[in-house]
Amino acid sequence: MGIEQLNDFQSSDPNTNWYYDSETPRGISFDGAMPWASKTALGRMATKNKPALELIRTPEEMAKLQDEEIAVKEGYHLADIMSRAVLLFGDQALLNEYNERVAEKLNAKSSAAEVKSTETVGFTRGMKQMALDVCTYHPQFSYLGEHCTVGALFDAKKQFYRLISLLLSDLGLIFDIRSPSPWQVISELQTRGIISGSETVNVNACLSIANEIRLKTYFANDGQKELLSPVPQYGITTEQSAGPPIFRYFDEDILVRLLSTSNDIHQRCHQFCLKYIQRNEIDISILRNPSVASSKAILIGTLYYRLQNFHKALEWMKSESKDSPDYSASLNGQGMIHNEYGEFEKSVKCFQNALEVHYQNEGNSNLSVLRCLDNLAVSLLRIGQYETARIKLEEAIKKHNEIYGEGSETITLSRLMQNLGLAYHELGNMSLAVETFKEVQKMQNRLTDVPDRDVIQLFLNIALSFTELDEHAQSLEYVKQALHLSKKLFGEADLSTELSLIYVNAGTVYEHCNLNNEALAWYKRSLELLRLVFGDSPHPARTV
Repeated sequence: MGIEQLNDFQSSDPNTNWYYDSETPRGISFDGAMPWASKTALGRMATKNKPALELIRTPEEMAKLQDEEIAVKEGYHLADIMSRAVLLFGDQALLNEYNERVAEKLNAKSSAAEVKSTETVGFTRGMKQMALDVCTYHPQFSYLGEHCTVGALFDAKKQFYRLISLLLSDLGLIFDIRSPSPWQVISELQTRGIISGSETVNVNACLSIANEIRLKTYFANDGQKELLSPVPQYGITTEQSAGPPIFRYFDEDILVRLLSTSNDIHQRCHQFCLKYIQRNEIDISILRNPSVASSKAILIGTLYYRLQNFHKALEWMKSESKDSPDYSASLNGQGMIHNEYGEFEKSVKCFQNALEVHYQNEGNSNLSVLRCLDNLAVSLLRIGQYETARIKLEEAIKKHNEIYGEGSETITLSRLMQNLGLAYHELGNMSLAVETFKEVQKMQNRLTDVPDRDVIQLFLNIALSFTELDEHAQSLEYVKQALHLSKKLFGEADLSTELSLIYVNAGTVYEHCNLNNEALAWYKRSLELLRLVFGDSPHPARTV
């Protein structure tokens, strides 16, 4: 709604931009995100910093949006959206003229190219955009690595559809494939020998699955609402149904195929882009055969772990060859899965073996030592070896500072310090625990893209420590924040093992604050979740 009294998009005052209309159809738009990304035909009015922009033009004037100077000024997204067009209704000759003029603009020599280079405007834009996309939508910052949270919600658009669609768009610009259809881009890439026949099948499947799941999510959620859960729910209350709609999709094999293929394409494009930036080389062999092989077993095992299928995750992790550089990483993965089963003695052994294998083959091991030491310390805390855990964490922090430099702040360091605070808590030093947690909180506030899981755990740890200091009011405030954030990450009714741990910790806080009815309610919810996930077999996490 572009009504000034409701939403003054041209104003820099955020208080004048408050009204959101979720009911009125957008009408014709190329991309409806307001204000600057809006590609509605009427464009936008002039502002203090930008001139008016209207998208009802002659073919010649419309094609000028592809000029380098204009494209950079407006942001490549507008030029990219307007570079591909199809005829819905009207004069085919106008569309043909427009496409010809766009091709002329994109095939012109780029002003950024070296004197002897023949790099075009389209090629330069495609490489710049690919460099941005492989960073912005890196799986390690989305659903792998530090952001691999068991059973958490997915964003069907950002985490499934966006990466594959943007990379295909970038490849189309780089190799001058002028087609509005990503499937036609894939076909042309194969025809030119840029990707192999088998890779064509994989990319087509990835794009098709991503589109299907995105559309199913929108249909199930009754609109452009992207939340998808890979785990079932255990009941609905009025309060729960008031939250954002969540589509539930349980075909884990399909999701694993989508995410593993998407990750593989990302790796290839990342290497392709990096080689061009570093050596100014266009090496299309990378798009056929990645120069750095990665473990399929580790990736697929990690994805099943993310989807909370621990049985399949463990099978894949165990399938890694002992001669592989990834064997130590597979042992680390096995330890994480044993943790989920509550088999902490087994997990300790896995982490210790992973470190031993790594140090024996340090030049040929892909293990993240800091993460493995952190995992080992957490398992040691679970079996009551608090002092040993503290020593391991301090060792890891020292190693972190050797790698990144003294004073460097990373998500890994914040996680190590948080667990060190937990060790202090278990050793009975509450004041030092709170001091450490507060330091971690300041660090998280300075860092960007901190996983929600880390923030939730920090709030719960602070709350537990405050209860030991009889600071009940502050403790309850932190536990409420943790529970609120957990709804965003998991959805309130998910059958999530991570959610069950959050609930049992919340119950402990309420119990220590002498709010026994609330404590009992959270304990029961945690127990119910664990029973539904694991059945009635004994499980250490169900001792509440």
